[in-house]
Amino acid sequence: MDIAFLATDRLETPAVSVRDRSFLLGDGCFETLFVRAGKAEGISEHLGLLRQSANTLGITGFPKDAALRAAMEEAASSASGDASIRITLSRGAGGRGADAGDSAPLTVISLSPLSHSRPFPPLTAITSTILRNETSPISRIKATNYADNLAARREAVAAGAGEALMLNTRGRPACFAMGNLFLRGPDGRWLTPPPEEGVRPGYMRAKVIAKLQADGHAIEQAAISLDQLRAKGACLFATNSLWGLRPVAQLDSHPYEIDMVPFGG
Repeated sequence: MDIAFLATDRLETPAVSVRDRSFLLGDGCFETLFVRAGKAEGISEHLGLLRQSANTLGITGFPKDAALRAAMEEAASSASGDASIRITLSRGAGGRGADAGDSAPLTVISLSPLSHSRPFPPLTAITSTILRNETSPISRIKATNYADNLAARREAVAAGAGEALMLNTRGRPACFAMGNLFLRGPDGRWLTPPPEEGVRPGYMRAKVIAKLQADGHAIEQAAISLDQLRAKGACLFATNSLWGLRPVAQLDSHPYEIDMVPFGG
């Protein structure tokens, strides 16, 4: 199911122009939501993140939250099983090159069934040769220019792994190609890199931080070194909106203990 808005008007037939700037230049942003039992998870939070991304890109004139929420709820209600909703915001079709002209933004909401769903099995990962550019504000949003992330994941698949750890230009762990990173150290203290490390602070990252804080666990947003990541007794996790919190069984040649406590493990 697809629903589309041109500026604030819902289109009778969803369509994307061949001159759309997100298609041509990656000039847009998106959010992905998990759907179960006909309900989308975290609509308000995801819309807040979408607006933050739009502000970073300078995209305005798209529908208000109420209209987008109604459309996402409509899409979610049509799901027959676990599914995902992707809401994509493009600057629209217009201009040429760097000049966008007076293009009207395009918003597309798409529902897709999930072939696999929670709980997902533990990941094996490699350290990608592709770096995360923490100096760019784009590293802190979910932009439709996802080429680096996809290239890093292809690198992992080619190596026989399922995911790729991305370091920033300072050589520190920033994120996974498809999600955020959490580390539980041997002392039980939880760490996740802050946005300044090249991190896009996603919906599930915020949920995990809130859960840990509510349960009284020490959680700090701080830079993580490779030595900390590979410390004996540490546990490594990846998060995104579809996975939830997903353990990492191995990074390169380094194995990790699988321990989901305090998340039902």
